[in-house]
Amino acid sequence: TIKPLVKKPEDIVKREASPELAKISALVTRPPKPKVP
Repeated sequence: TIKPLVKKPEDIVKREASPELAKISALVTRPPKPKVP
């Protein structure tokens, strides 16, 4: 199997379901949103 050198955040989240990765991928794929309580 050939692994791509550049992995997309979505692929990482799908392969490794982790809250931290989800947050990171969200920041990478989307512009940072102001946190509103």
